[in-house]
Amino acid sequence: MKIHTPKDFKRIRIDIGLAGTAPNTHAWSQELEDCLIIAIEPIERNLACSIFFTLKKQNILWIQGAIDDVEGVKRRNMYVTKKDNGCSSLYEPVSFEVSRKEEIGVASLSTILSSLDWGDLDYIEYLKIDTQGNDLKVLKSAGHFLDKVAMLEVECTTHGDYYDTPTEVEIIEFLNSRGFLLHK
Repeated sequence: MKIHTPKDFKRIRIDIGLAGTAPNTHAWSQELEDCLIIAIEPIERNLACSIFFTLKKQNILWIQGAIDDVEGVKRRNMYVTKKDNGCSSLYEPVSFEVSRKEEIGVASLSTILSSLDWGDLDYIEYLKIDTQGNDLKVLKSAGHFLDKVAMLEVECTTHGDYYDTPTEVEIIEFLNSRGFLLHK
């Protein structure tokens, strides 16, 4: 399957983990009309609110699902948190009350990006990842597309809020091994 990208877009930005209002997607869609924004969120309610707050802008490709380091498309349990759905995660929370487990679709970032019709675009201007502990797996799942990312924003730590998440050191070492320079 190929996802058609209109030829009038000059750049791509990706927002993974939108929370309730997708502040990055919203700002980008208002400021960057020549930018295709790929917005990925697993929680249906968060996605619906995000779409509402961006006024259904035409330069956004909405995807409901999670990104994980998997082959093909799989199903995984998401821990949906009670007070703030933006704290929901593929990792079991330590600090947040879970309202339910929800089975969701997961795919690698490489799978999604391979399905794009890139046209004349040859790099990703900005990749923002905030997946409540799954950020390293998202990065690894990008495969060779990670080499196409100019700027990257990633949540490096969850401060112990989830069981068995990668450490900040592991994420930074991975990014350094891929040639990224850290700016805090």
